Amino acid sequence: SLLQETDPDYLCMVGIDFWRYIPIWNAIRQLRDAKKFKWISIFPYDLWKVKKEWIGYLNDLDFPCVYSQYGYDALKPFIPRLRYYRPRLNGWETFVPYETEKRFDARKEAFPTLPLNSLIFGFVGNNQIRKSPERLIKAFLEAKKTVKNIVLYLHTDMNGIYNLKQIARDNGAVNGDMVSRQPGVSYDRSKMPMIYNAIDCLVNCSMQEGLSLTPLEAMLCGTPVIASDTTAQTELVKDAGLMIPCNDLAFVPMSGTENESVESRACRVEDIRS
Repeated sequence: SLLQETDPDYLCMVGIDFWRYIPIWNAIRQLRDAKKFKWISIFPYDLWKVKKEWIGYLNDLDFPCVYSQYGYDALKPFIPRLRYYRPRLNGWETFVPYETEKRFDARKEAFPTLPLNSLIFGFVGNNQIRKSPERLIKAFLEAKKTVKNIVLYLHTDMNGIYNLKQIARDNGAVNGDMVSRQPGVSYDRSKMPMIYNAIDCLVNCSMQEGLSLTPLEAMLCGTPVIASDTTAQTELVKDAGLMIPCNDLAFVPMSGTENESVESRACRVEDIRS
C-alpha cells in the first residue's frame, strides 16, 4: 500500500527473510517496473541446500545482498548480481571482557545461588527447533554424570516449541543442575555483556545460522564458545572456538509457512556431550 501511494527512489528490505514477502512479490516487482525505483534486499541465508524456486525471486532484485560468506558462496553461481554485506554488530562497543573482580561481581549478580566453583555453560537463544536446545540439555545431563560441578544456564523461554523443564526432568535433572532466565525478568541488550561475562562458556548447537550473533557477542566479552559446525556459524567461530560436528539429518519447519520444512543437519547428542 505504501509503495502504491508514494514514489520512492529505493525500496530497501533489511534483515528480514526475503521469502516472507513471496505472497506479494509479484506486486512489488510490478510497482518497481512501473515506478522505476531500485529494489534492495539485505538478507540472511542459512539453508543447507539452495532452494531453486527462490532463485528467480532473488534475481528480480536490483541489489541482492546476503550477510554471510556461506550464503554468498552458495547463491553467487545462481545470482550474478549478488553482493556480500555483513552488517555491523549493534552496540558492539559494549561487549567487552570484564576485569577479574568485575567478572566475579557479574557472576554473583546473575547467579547468586550457585557455588563459586561451578563451571557455567550458557545457552542464549530462542526456544525453537533450529536452535536444538533439547539436544543440548540431554547432552549436558549426560556430561553431568561425570563432571559434577557443571551447570547449564538457559537464557531462553522454557516453554515454547519445547517444554524444556519437562525434557530436563525426563533426563534426570535435579535442582541445581540447571538455571534459567527468571520468568517475567527481561534482560535488555544492555545487560547481555554482564551475562556473557558471568558464564564460563557459551554453547550454540544450532542446526543452521544465517549470521550467528551470540557467539560474536560472547567472544567480544572474552568468553569461550562451543558451536555447531554449520552454515554461516562456521565462518565466525572456526579457529576461534570449539566446533561440534553437525551432520545428523534433520528437518526444520519454515516459520511463517504452512506445513513446509527444509532439509537441515543437527549435532549428535554424543558429540555435544564430548
